[in-house]
Amino acid sequence: MSNLPEPQENPDLIFAEDGQPFNGKKELTAEMNKRGITNFTVIDVGNKYAAYVESYWWVKFQAKSSKNDTNDVELAVNGDTIIVKRGERVCLPNRFLECADHATYPQFEQLPGKPRKIVAYIQIYPYERISKTTEAEYRKMLSEGTKTTKEAITKYGSDYDPERLGA
Repeated sequence: MSNLPEPQENPDLIFAEDGQPFNGKKELTAEMNKRGITNFTVIDVGNKYAAYVESYWWVKFQAKSSKNDTNDVELAVNGDTIIVKRGERVCLPNRFLECADHATYPQFEQLPGKPRKIVAYIQIYPYERISKTTEAEYRKMLSEGTKTTKEAITKYGSDYDPERLGA
């Protein structure tokens, strides 16, 4: 039995046509160039190589379900942070959706005379995947959001509260 990941386990990994990892980085790079893929990460899978090409999705995060929920969805992956407004369609890389998938809290069951038991995990930021999109669309939305944020900081300062100001 091999330790190599199966292609169907991660749809963002690209393997050779035979479904196996590439033997060398040059072979991998040549295949990515042939496919017209320029933005990829080389992944070492047991002294062979696969390419990771991140997918991008249109998603919509659900509205607050309790008063304790945050007004916005705040996700951070490896120091890269993004703040998303709930209830609006946005474009996000898969890494942020995976972060949202793992943002959970346990739901417990406590019966008399028995120890407390975890019966489920509840997502903090539930969302709906609408459709796949492109990195270009994500970069466009990111720059527009950043522009809006910069304008608000310039106008109100870095510690402004958008809800208090009606922004």
